[in-house]
Amino acid sequence: AEQGHGLVVAPSAAWWSRAAGAPRPARVLVVAGPHLHHAAAEVTALRRLYPRAQVLAGRDATVAAVLEAMGRSTLVHVAAHGTFRMDNPMFSTLHLHDGPLHVHELEELEAVPATVVLTACSAGRSGVLPGDELLGTSAVLMALGVRTLVAPLMPVADAAAADVAVAIHSAMRRGQAPDVALGSCVRRAIAEERVDLVAAAASFTCVAARGN
Repeated sequence: AEQGHGLVVAPSAAWWSRAAGAPRPARVLVVAGPHLHHAAAEVTALRRLYPRAQVLAGRDATVAAVLEAMGRSTLVHVAAHGTFRMDNPMFSTLHLHDGPLHVHELEELEAVPATVVLTACSAGRSGVLPGDELLGTSAVLMALGVRTLVAPLMPVADAAAADVAVAIHSAMRRGQAPDVALGSCVRRAIAEERVDLVAAAASFTCVAARGN
């Protein structure tokens, strides 16, 4: 991305249209799933950026609690291991404390966040089924009305994913749109010659973001 500009992927014109709507009051949710070595540091850093955020980590990060909180939030960050199933994308999962949150369960949300940042492995991927129907974590969230999704398209090391996430949120707190924030993260990693961070940031995509 060029200085001050970001690259976004818009799955369809219909999703762009559905993403338009009256904004809700800002409410931030941070979720940390199990078996992530750097989750605690990631949550701590995000707490500094969003002091009033609701945090669901450890035993609190259950499927029911996360789904309920997502329905009340405008910005959601989920740090969790994920599994993408090409054979059945709707059963792709985010791994939480008490088990997997399946993609199809997101359809139960009464309201959806405007912005979602996922640091789960391959959470941004989608599959194409017969009839060209696009499914997967990103596709379901966009179809439900999420305006902006930032997520990796391939497995990312926990530490690098956490660094990318914090850098993106820091840029967003400075007023940058998510796609521009992702571009800023890439440029910063290149400038600092952080090969691991460059690779991690390049693994992320910003889907159907709407500019300010």
